[in-house]
Amino acid sequence: MAHLLGIDAGTTALKVALFDEEGHAIAQSDEETPSLAPAPGFVELDVETYWQGCVRAVRRIVELAGAAREDIAALAVSCHADTFVPIGEDGRPLRNAIVEADDRSVEEAQLIRDRFGDDPIYMVTGQPYVFSSWAGTKMLWLKRHEAGLNRRTHKYLLLEDYLLFRFTGQFVCEHSLICSSLLFDIRTRRWWDEMLEFLGIGQEQLPAPFASGHVVGRITAAAAAETGLPSKTLAVTGALDQAAAMVGSGNIRPGIVSESTGTVLAICGTMPGCATDAERRIPVHCHALPGRWFTLPWCRTAGAVLKWLRDNFCQEETAQAKAQGTSAYDVMSAMAADIPPGSDGLVMLPHLIGAVYPEFCAGARGVFFGIAPRHTKAHFIRAVMEAVAFMLRRNLEVLEQAGVSACDIRSLGGASQSDLWTRIKADVTRVPIIRMEDGSLAAARGAAILAGLGAGIYATAESACEAAVRTSDRTVPDASSWPAYDAAYRTYVKLFAALEPLFARREGTTTDTVQ
Repeated sequence: MAHLLGIDAGTTALKVALFDEEGHAIAQSDEETPSLAPAPGFVELDVETYWQGCVRAVRRIVELAGAAREDIAALAVSCHADTFVPIGEDGRPLRNAIVEADDRSVEEAQLIRDRFGDDPIYMVTGQPYVFSSWAGTKMLWLKRHEAGLNRRTHKYLLLEDYLLFRFTGQFVCEHSLICSSLLFDIRTRRWWDEMLEFLGIGQEQLPAPFASGHVVGRITAAAAAETGLPSKTLAVTGALDQAAAMVGSGNIRPGIVSESTGTVLAICGTMPGCATDAERRIPVHCHALPGRWFTLPWCRTAGAVLKWLRDNFCQEETAQAKAQGTSAYDVMSAMAADIPPGSDGLVMLPHLIGAVYPEFCAGARGVFFGIAPRHTKAHFIRAVMEAVAFMLRRNLEVLEQAGVSACDIRSLGGASQSDLWTRIKADVTRVPIIRMEDGSLAAARGAAILAGLGAGIYATAESACEAAVRTSDRTVPDASSWPAYDAAYRTYVKLFAALEPLFARREGTTTDTVQ
């Protein structure tokens, strides 16, 4: 039986897992990848340090695999978007990578918006708004602030591209990851010449774009020596982390939506075609599977809000959890479970650092509404969990209007481990929530499936998911909770609408971050 390696490359941690053809995780290894903050608003990575972390994680996997090492047939990378590094002709980085979370290019984002307009940018790239997160804005920043770097740049590589380069020596990228860069036409699946000209970048300075599951080649002798992988191992293009997680959770056809609640909330739905939203409320990306696209609305603070509450107001619960050998979130969840649906009238807006989708408002901030003497700390905890469920429902309603329906929701991310949060989401959305076996490995499993498709181990994505993806449990909505949640949700929607003018007045006045 062949074995497949999935590498999930995050901004602060890297996760590597080895799977057999039936999707069973044989070994897993994690590696922290600390970022740098050379100035306020700047976030960078040393990609050589990142590569060495990847090498260590893969070597541990190889050691754990033992005799099965020789059965490792292929690898692929699931990666977060827009972190990029300029590479010189000698293959060495010319500077640190600039990370997606870096906020230095606010002015450049506005210059791009002024030059092209929001609607044309959306029609070409699928991105409704130009954020300073997007790689194209930071490339313009480099052009304006680090003169001469562009002339010395042989290739601009996103992080997945860089890892594939270190494995194979080849300069390639893949469609799903480059959509939010602003450089790529998601319909023609070609580089956007007008944008490249504005940024002063030639196509020859970019890697060759391919679909996910494309065989790049065998790993080099140097990569095999560093990692311990067999030299016959194939390297295959992977996918954007959310796209890889879709594959790893079986979300590969219309009617299924996956939601991931980690620091942020991301909602992914497979589309039959490339249909953009007239009101620009829905980001559209190329799918990891050929000829398909998917929606990717996201919200900047989801699990981050519960972490904020824990760190600032739940020291007692944190100490209790430590004494009991459990998680503070488990203690907090048990408290919230005693509060009825609707939190006795306490409603929260969870936009600690701005609202994104479906209502874009950079000045939005968090709000607790309806506080009364009866409300306890447990009410506030539950109100946070319900607020994230309301964000999910709000985006699902917009997706439904765009023709992307949800017959069931595949739940991923750290919050999927919470029985209470899963129950709240099912009841608020009125859609069954399905949790996955090894849901935390969905992105790595999706990358491994793509590696298997490229290597010919699986004939189709459908047969691959049937063989390698398994569900854990299914939470059916409880109709008895609907009246309370419907009332709270109406308040949530009206509250944002009422406060939006006040939020808009404060845009640009402060810069807030969530750690």
